[in-house]
Amino acid sequence: MNEMDELTRMRASVPAPPAGGRAQTALLEAIRAEQTGTPFPARRPRYHRGTGPLSPRRAVLAGGLSLTVAAGLTAALVTQSGPAARGLTVAELSYRSAAAAEATAPVPPGQWIYSAGVDIDGQPPGPFQVWTTADDSSAAWLLRGKVTFIKGPLIGLPIPIGDGVSYLGGKPPVAYDQLGSLPSDPKALEQYLAGLPLRGFGTDAEKAFDAAGELLESYQMPPQIAANILRAVKFIPGVTVSSQFTDTTGRPGTGFLLSQGRVAGLAIVMDPQTFAFRTYQVVDQRPGQPIKLTGPVVQRQELVSGPGVVPPDVRHK
Repeated sequence: MNEMDELTRMRASVPAPPAGGRAQTALLEAIRAEQTGTPFPARRPRYHRGTGPLSPRRAVLAGGLSLTVAAGLTAALVTQSGPAARGLTVAELSYRSAAAAEATAPVPPGQWIYSAGVDIDGQPPGPFQVWTTADDSSAAWLLRGKVTFIKGPLIGLPIPIGDGVSYLGGKPPVAYDQLGSLPSDPKALEQYLAGLPLRGFGTDAEKAFDAAGELLESYQMPPQIAANILRAVKFIPGVTVSSQFTDTTGRPGTGFLLSQGRVAGLAIVMDPQTFAFRTYQVVDQRPGQPIKLTGPVVQRQELVSGPGVVPPDVRHK
């Protein structure tokens, strides 16, 4: 089978999309400490009006964003999961995830996105809801019923915990208004990401993978740019595919894995059915065992007309 036949086969099997200071240094220190068995200094997270310090944890997203806007609100996204992603190669997962990203509708930079889910390991555990803009310029949460703002950019999703909110400080590796200047060729894009001056990462593969993961988790990017980033991942040396990911609610995931020694690794995880981006995390990978995704789980994401606005079937928490 030649390359064109393979692309035709993969294209036919891509499911329709669903309706509708940086963190790297601390993360790498944690990886290296785990490999050597030595303690590492804790990075002080940012927190807002809480009893902190609150430990920042990367959220696992819903596996897609409902983009059909009606009166400023959208219909709920129902995420499916299944065995469709098993046995994929890096090239196949890159193709399918890029196709899923490219099929989504574009979102204006200042558009507000409502995210809600559950934080099983939170202190205290329970549901949460938060609002962010597509360009990561601003975020908001409810403090005792009052909308409270966080100035962006941030890395990933802020998570309210009791009377505080946890988030990763620093800036994504590429500013939102500079995304349009990224190379359009996926191989050239991989080389560009590998050349970014990211502190704490020693290899070009680590830098490229981390940059791709942080861009995907921080922005609701223009579809073509998000697709190109996912196409670029297949050119990162050492990347493999795993279908052994499981989040704290038991949902499975499939994704790209870049090993960092015997047990640690970096993971960009997708929904195994829709191939939409779910999360970017540092993970433990042990032979024959599921790879656990830590942190809060986003179960619903929708476009809304502004911060504090919720879908009609949701009450403020």
